[in-house]
Amino acid sequence: MQNSRQHHFSDANSLAAALAVEFLHDASERLRAQPFVTVALAGGRTPQVLYKQWRGLPADYWKRIHIFWSDERCVPPQDDASNFKMVEESFLEPLQIAGGTVHRMRGECEPSEEARRYQQEILNIVPVDAAGLPQFDWILLGVGTDGHTASLFPNSSAVQERKALCLATTHPESGQRRLTLTLPVLNNAHRTALIATGEEKAGILRTLSTLSSPSALYPVSMVIPIHGIVEWWVDEACNPQAT
Repeated sequence: MQNSRQHHFSDANSLAAALAVEFLHDASERLRAQPFVTVALAGGRTPQVLYKQWRGLPADYWKRIHIFWSDERCVPPQDDASNFKMVEESFLEPLQIAGGTVHRMRGECEPSEEARRYQQEILNIVPVDAAGLPQFDWILLGVGTDGHTASLFPNSSAVQERKALCLATTHPESGQRRLTLTLPVLNNAHRTALIATGEEKAGILRTLSTLSSPSALYPVSMVIPIHGIVEWWVDEACNPQAT
C-alpha cells in the first residue's frame, strides 16, 4: 500500500457518507470546467453502502455523469449476482437514472464479444489522453480477501494485459465468467478510490502493507495511478494499523 493515501472511518456508514460528499464536491468542481463527469463503479457488498448514500444527491445532478462499471458477472441484468442490478436497486432506480448516461456491461452476451463492444463504448464517451487511453474522472474499486480487484484475479493473464481496455476473465474457484476493465484503464483515472470494510478484509490489507513492490499475486497492489496516488477508504474493522 505504498504511494497511497488512507482515509480511516469508524464504520462503513461513516465511510460511505464521507466518500459521497467527496465525490459530490469533486464532480461539481469538474463540471465547472468540463461538460460531463465519468465514473466506473465497483460491484460487491462494500460499495453498496456508498451507492445508497447517493440517493440523497439531486436527481438532476446525474444528468451530466456517465456511469460505467469496472467489472461484471456474466449473468443477465436482473440476476441477483449482477453488479448492475445491485447498483440499479441502490440508486439508479430510486433516482430514475436511465438512458444514455448509464453504460452497463452486458453480462448476458458472449463475454469476449461484449468485452470488445464495451471497450468501444468507453472510447466513444470517455476522453482519451495523448496515448489514446481513456481517462475516467473516478474509478471505484473493491478488494477481495485474495487481493483481487475488479475481476483481475491473482496471477491471471488478465493482470498482464496492456493493450485491451476490457477483457473476459474467469473466477479461479467458481469458474464463473466475468468482464473487467484492465490495469491500463484503472491506472489512468484522475481519482481512484479503493474501498475496504469489515474484519474479513483486515488480513489482505495487512499483507498489502508488507509488500515491497507490486505483485501479480495481489492484483490490487498493481493499481498504481499515473496521475496521482491510490486512495484507500477503510473502516476501523479492516484497518491493519488497528489490528
